[in-house]
Amino acid sequence: MEANNGLSAKTALVTGSTSGIGEATALLLARRGTRVLVTDSRDVSFSPAAEESNTLPNPLEMLSGHIVSSIAVQAVATG
Repeated sequence: MEANNGLSAKTALVTGSTSGIGEATALLLARRGTRVLVTDSRDVSFSPAAEESNTLPNPLEMLSGHIVSSIAVQAVATG
């Protein structure tokens, strides 16, 4: 897909990214040139999305954390 679609200068945070809609969304955005940060309650580094993303110009950036509260969001956001 063409990266020059208005998404290449953007950053997205996708939760629930180890399967289903979250995984599909993360990969679609990455294929379109978006910098994509992903998180899930499961270990995202072993997901099929993580493996596939290694072939993309902008691989997915894995963050650990489970987004269940504002405290958890802050912890993921600050590393």
